[in-house]
Amino acid sequence: MLCYSIIMFRFQWEEKYSVGVKDIDENNKHFLMLINDLHLSMIQGKGKIKSSKIIQSLIEYADTTFSFEERYMSSVGMQDIKVHKEDHTYFIETMKVFLAKADNPRLGLPMDIMRFLKSWIEGHLLVEDKKYLITK
Repeated sequence: MLCYSIIMFRFQWEEKYSVGVKDIDENNKHFLMLINDLHLSMIQGKGKIKSSKIIQSLIEYADTTFSFEERYMSSVGMQDIKVHKEDHTYFIETMKVFLAKADNPRLGLPMDIMRFLKSWIEGHLLVEDKKYLITK
């Protein structure tokens, strides 16, 4: 059953992830690649070892990408930008909590991270970021 759960977290870029803004789509492709790196490390039994490095990469990704997204949203007059920024802050803060926990990792930490990232994709990438399509 565990293997089934791990396999379900593998993400491949699909058109449904696109927001129709090339630079943001490219950034999100990189995001999925980082998630898949964590997924691969879990399959290889190295999730606990690689968690810190991958979490740090996700935080760096978020800092850069979210700033770009927020500038873009402002430039197109997107509504609810404040809420979107709060979502971004929540992501970064959650990843920092995971990073702190990675200093003393427990067995389930990589799966907790994967669950959070899957939830982020389903709730933010596929819902909130789609608002770009409406404002373009």
